[in-house]
Order: sequence, then C-alpha cells, then structure tokens
Amino acid sequence: MILVGFQPNPTEANTGLKQNQIWGIKKSLANQTAEKVLKMFHIVSEIDYKLKNGELPAEHILNYTVFKCLSA
Repeated sequence: MILVGFQPNPTEANTGLKQNQIWGIKKSLANQTAEKVLKMFHIVSEIDYKLKNGELPAEHILNYTVFKCLSA
C-alpha cells in the first residue's frame, strides 16, 4: 500500500506488483489520507515487533490490533 500510495505514478516496474493489484490498492486508498495509512503501518509494525519478541501473547493479537486501530 505504501509503495502505491506514495508513488506519483505507480507501475509494475517500480512497485513489483501486477497492474490489477495496483488498481485495487489505489481504489482502497481513495478514502484514506497518507497520514492515516502511515499510522496504521506503524501500528502493524509495532504489533509484529511485540509478537516476535514475546511481548504480546498470540491470543491477544486480535483484541490488541482492533483496540490500537480504533484508538488511532
């Protein structure tokens, strides 16, 4: 999403994605601001880090993700 959302002219060559994937991402980003997309990326990265380092038990991932995204 970030590759497509922040490219002035995303193509298969500069993103590594197929044209239909680029179209779908552009369509889903139409109602999102760049700030919101980056915020969600940071939230997901934080969750990934905590999970891999044992700071977040696997059974709490869904609740934690929903809470963090809704409170962002």
